[in-house]
Amino acid sequence: MAIRQGQFLILNDEQEYSCYMNSGEKVRNLSVFFKKEFAASVLHDSLHKEESLLDSPFEHGKKTPEFFQTLQHISPELQQQLTSLLAALANQGYHPNMADEHLVFLLRYLLKTHQSDKRRAQNVNGLKPATKLEVYKRLCIAKDILHSSYMDSIDLNVIGQLSYLSVPQLVRQFKSVFNTTPHQYLINIRLQRATELLKATVKPIHEITWLCGFENVSAFSRAFKTAYGVQPSSYRNC
Repeated sequence: MAIRQGQFLILNDEQEYSCYMNSGEKVRNLSVFFKKEFAASVLHDSLHKEESLLDSPFEHGKKTPEFFQTLQHISPELQQQLTSLLAALANQGYHPNMADEHLVFLLRYLLKTHQSDKRRAQNVNGLKPATKLEVYKRLCIAKDILHSSYMDSIDLNVIGQLSYLSVPQLVRQFKSVFNTTPHQYLINIRLQRATELLKATVKPIHEITWLCGFENVSAFSRAFKTAYGVQPSSYRNC
């Protein structure tokens, strides 16, 4: 799974993972870990009303959050929280109380993100709640494959096999949840990446075409104009 600029990945407790940088450019990586007891306490606080918390102020609960392990976009709100945390660490050094204060708000934001995912999962065509959640988890795998491999030619059958969904089910449920088909979602990822390269680099159009996974310049230009109303070269000069 490729985590690119502007994205983050949530993993659950005891989830094994490895991480490496695959870039010729300088990269800054940030990983945040929450202790079990701390996460359970923040989850308990977020699930109960103030009146209930006043009645039992020292009850923290034992249930820890269980997230959908999928790529997410870094919103301006999250970026501000991360920037504030890093600035505090740089200016004041590490202090447990200071760090915990920042982490409370950071984890509450992640819990809100999880709730948004749960609401989105309700768009899955399924009768049982457990079925909806399981299909949504598999759709997230498909979505992450598209984000990680957008530069490659990706076959629907391969995506279906990796996400344990038949092609008809993959296409149908993906459309229900994300309001677009897997192929169009892939095109949108490629076009978004193309806009970033057009604005942030001086790479020639043919190189951006290749880097973003389009077959040729003509196909890239047609798709770009359909989406943004101008040719790539005009967009760069805007």
